[in-house]
Amino acid sequence: MNHDAAIGTAFIKQASAFLVTEYLPKIERCLEQLDDNQIWWRPNPQSNSIGNLVLHLSGNARQWIVGGLGGENDQRQRDTEFAQRDVIERHKLLELLRSTVNDVAQTLNNLDPK
Repeated sequence: MNHDAAIGTAFIKQASAFLVTEYLPKIERCLEQLDDNQIWWRPNPQSNSIGNLVLHLSGNARQWIVGGLGGENDQRQRDTEFAQRDVIERHKLLELLRSTVNDVAQTLNNLDPK
């Protein structure tokens, strides 16, 4: 393996590890402190709720990494991430986010940095 490929491999491995061991647990801890109504509360109609932002984060990561880098079919519906007003239960949001991070990590781990 050449030097550039080794650096690329190390970077991808570290990025994947951060997603799974650092970023996801922090978001999980934050969401676990809130009830469903707090997750979907918005200060005004023009603002996004935390729930909308979780949907957006999941959609964005899936589109750009799983779809863009991994070649999977992109079925993102970006506008619905922000238009969502009905409460999606916290455990379902967490399942979506965990599934997305798992798919992102798998995609990153399968990349060939050459």
